[in-house]
Amino acid sequence: MKLKKLKLRNFRIHRKLDLEFQDGITGVTGGNGAGKSAIIEAIRFVLQGSFDGPSKDKVISLGETSGYVSCTFELHGKEGYIERHLDCSKVILEYDGKDPLKKASEVKELWDRLMQITPDIMDNVVIARQDDIPKLFTGDASEREKLFQKIFLVPNTEKLRKVIWDDYIKKAPPAYMVANQDDLQAALAEAIRVHDEKIDRLKSLPRVEQHQYESIYSLQTLHRKQLADHQRILELEAKEAALEPQIAPVQAKRDELKGRLVTIDIGLYRQKVVELSTAQEASKSRGRIIADLNRITVDLLPEDDYQELLVKAGEAKTRWDKLQAEHTAVTLKYDQARRELAVHQNLKGHAVCPTCKQSIKDIADFIASHEKQMAEIAGQINSAPLQEAATHCGSLNKKIETQNNLRIQIGLLEQSLVGCPEVQFDPKMLDVARQVVAAYDQMDRELRGSEQTYTYLVQQRDTLAGQKVGLDKLQDPQSVHAKLNELDAAHQRLNEASNSYKTAETEVGAAASLVGVARQRITDNDAIKAKNVKRDQYVQDLGEVYEALHTSEFPRKLIQNYAGIVTEYLNRHLDSFVIDYTAQVNDNFGIDVLDTSGRILPTVSGGQRVIIGLSLRLALHDLFGQGFPMMIIDEASAALHEDNKQAYFDVVKSLKDNAKLKQVIVIDHDDRLANVVDNLIAL
Repeated sequence: MKLKKLKLRNFRIHRKLDLEFQDGITGVTGGNGAGKSAIIEAIRFVLQGSFDGPSKDKVISLGETSGYVSCTFELHGKEGYIERHLDCSKVILEYDGKDPLKKASEVKELWDRLMQITPDIMDNVVIARQDDIPKLFTGDASEREKLFQKIFLVPNTEKLRKVIWDDYIKKAPPAYMVANQDDLQAALAEAIRVHDEKIDRLKSLPRVEQHQYESIYSLQTLHRKQLADHQRILELEAKEAALEPQIAPVQAKRDELKGRLVTIDIGLYRQKVVELSTAQEASKSRGRIIADLNRITVDLLPEDDYQELLVKAGEAKTRWDKLQAEHTAVTLKYDQARRELAVHQNLKGHAVCPTCKQSIKDIADFIASHEKQMAEIAGQINSAPLQEAATHCGSLNKKIETQNNLRIQIGLLEQSLVGCPEVQFDPKMLDVARQVVAAYDQMDRELRGSEQTYTYLVQQRDTLAGQKVGLDKLQDPQSVHAKLNELDAAHQRLNEASNSYKTAETEVGAAASLVGVARQRITDNDAIKAKNVKRDQYVQDLGEVYEALHTSEFPRKLIQNYAGIVTEYLNRHLDSFVIDYTAQVNDNFGIDVLDTSGRILPTVSGGQRVIIGLSLRLALHDLFGQGFPMMIIDEASAALHEDNKQAYFDVVKSLKDNAKLKQVIVIDHDDRLANVVDNLIAL
């Protein structure tokens, strides 16, 4: 991660501040109250989204209601941009040229994946605040212990102890109830005894075999079929007896109808109906034609009137043609005058008449004269006589067309009348012939119905006779009934014996199940005992963990185990300085300074504190912040004596050679900072 640009809007005293950061060491200087520490606070806010202290709306500049912090950064070789607002939850994240994310949940997911460090690492490893380093050399041991707990990310074991006690130890399941082993063994012995008794009873019962059932079933089937055949024959004979009285009357009616139909020559009567019907239709057609001729002749004009109508139509056409020619001539004359007037209106000065080629003295008088002539011609145009003549001519032509159509219709009707001569026929004879044919057809339908009924009844009788084939009629059905009853009784006895045997088998199975249940109870009781042992061990282990997590045990031992690793990394960085001492983290969470002989120095100078403090920060950064190659130091020289400040700035200058730190931001009010940094920002 490298910061490239930082923008503050209405953040504490900075209403508008734009900063640019370069690789290497960037120094930020300014007097007291210039807002140097606010820059650290803004960097922490934009990277972590929270404040270590006041709520974010409390840092908005006085008199303002909104503000934000944004930064442009480079991470994994790709550029990004993040913006967080102070007055609301608005946040924007852009990375690797992709579309910006604006939903808080999406921003958090991507940002956590990119940062890969916790707020505690940011606060206690990446950012070196004022007065943090001196606390490692002075102050109460408990304060130093709390500081190391934050640095080493030691969890709050008291909360964990409370969870173990409330959610696990207090809620541990009670021990299972364990049954008496002697009682379980006695129950098993009793179940085995009952099982043996059931087996002995089963062995004493006869077992019914399948062939015994099959023998009885075969005889039952035979006798039931004999009785069924006998009953079927009786039913068929009863149906045959019921059919005979129905067949005789149907046969007699059929024969009667046949005799009556033979006496009628139906062909002659049908031919007579056709001939008389044709003559009747021809007479009706001739009557319709004569009626149409009489109706049309009423509207037909006499020949003299028709000729007079033709003469009047010719005269009307002649008059219309004359009026049309006169109207056309006047219209053409008017159009010619209008075109000439248009030409004359364009004449100017001494002009010559385009028509007669004579000189025109006064163009205005000439045009006025022409307009008067046009008005006279327009007065001659009157289309009313022409329209009246056209209407009269059309009316006469329509009358002529109507008379022509009537003459055509009369001619066609007269031709039809010639093809339809007058025919004589007797209507009464037609009615008689039709009645004979109708009566014959009715008797014929009745005959066909009688024949169908007779055929159906005979087929039924034959069917019943066929169904009796293969059936035997018993001479003594009562004896067969008696044999069947004996067989049913024998079958019932077999069923009772079989059911007794199956009941005994079921009782043996149930007794065997009880033996299995008794044995399973013994097995389950042994398993319950084993579970109780595990449960007791579980509660005991929880109690030991609960005691081990006491603040005087686990957290302190964890920090002390970390101390050796931190001491190793601390001295690696001290080796880069030309000094004659080493340092170590002691059991009281303080820093001991040792001379070349390994003896603890009684006092530590301000310069030694600066070198050791920064070396410790670098060691912690190696251990906990390697994925975040940036470090921020805030006013580390503030507590130093004047003669030790130069040593501090020499240490800052040496950070240029640290390959793991790509970017260092140092904030200090001392002007000597400008001599040791790569880039300087003055507030």
